[in-house]
Amino acid sequence: MWPINVIRKRSRDRRFKAALVVLLGQYTVDRLPPEQRARVEAEMDADFNRTDTPAVAARRCLGWADLAASRATAMERAGIEPVVAGLSWSELLRPWRFSRNVPAIVPFTPQWYGRAGALMNDFHVMGAATIGAKQFLRANGIDVPDADPSPTR
Repeated sequence: MWPINVIRKRSRDRRFKAALVVLLGQYTVDRLPPEQRARVEAEMDADFNRTDTPAVAARRCLGWADLAASRATAMERAGIEPVVAGLSWSELLRPWRFSRNVPAIVPFTPQWYGRAGALMNDFHVMGAATIGAKQFLRANGIDVPDADPSPTR
């Protein structure tokens, strides 16, 4: 393959995996048992609290896709696998493996987990990869609506 085709294929794969991660983070958390769901939310809050924005404020100001990506990375850290057979978080999040820990800006403050933010650079709500990811998840028994779940303002 020509180098430009290799770059295009990698870009398509990254966008497809980003869409899968965001959609799985959004639509599979309801399928988890209550104790696992609470563990995911606690892991998200702990990560948000490591930044300069408290978890309560971060949940209010982030969009649905950002929160879904954070949920997915929290599930990966908590050891909860995706509900679709044959998928693993480690494989889905492999393209963003180098953005695990963001170093602390201020000395003696904890590092925070920046993988969800890096992943959002490759997620496009109306992209072809997102449409393909929705079709893949529907084929595997996850009800994904056509419209995004953001509230109307």
